[in-house]
Amino acid sequence: MKLISLALLLLASCSTLMPIAGGAAGAAIGSLGGPGGAALGAATGVTAAQLAFPSDSVTISDEVALAAAQTGIPVPGTVASTLHETKDLVWDLGWMYLLIFVFVPLLTKKGRGWVKKFSSLHNTVSQKEIDAREEVQDVEINGIKTSITSLQKTKKEVALQNARLDNLESIIKTSPEGVPRLLNEEKKS
Repeated sequence: MKLISLALLLLASCSTLMPIAGGAAGAAIGSLGGPGGAALGAATGVTAAQLAFPSDSVTISDEVALAAAQTGIPVPGTVASTLHETKDLVWDLGWMYLLIFVFVPLLTKKGRGWVKKFSSLHNTVSQKEIDAREEVQDVEINGIKTSITSLQKTKKEVALQNARLDNLESIIKTSPEGVPRLLNEEKKS
């Protein structure tokens, strides 16, 4: 690869390398705007480089100029030719973008699912469905509130039982007649 790059640098002229460098620089700058911006930046970079370094060293024969004029294409090597080629480049890049980023994803199942999802965004949820979901949520919330209230009551009952047990334990530990007193307390409750 290094050898090819070195040969390209040594054998190529500025009129060959500058459109490549211009396209790369334009694509890098345009990539800030996404893939479309990169394509447009590359085309602008190539155009600017070809305008700055035209192919003057190429001699254009009269036959080529005549053939270009008869077909309606600008004479190669001129500014008009550069602009014409740039228009074609932008057109081709647009079709490539459409093909790569729109049509190719349709070949995959995920891409087709995305298109179906994207095309049905306008009618995803109706107001009736939203109201039904809110009613279901209200029922669930009321059930949770009831459960919390019942747990709080149970917690209070457990706290009362713990206090009673602590009281009975203190009676047993502190008085010599604690056991008969405890039996009397049990009979009362």
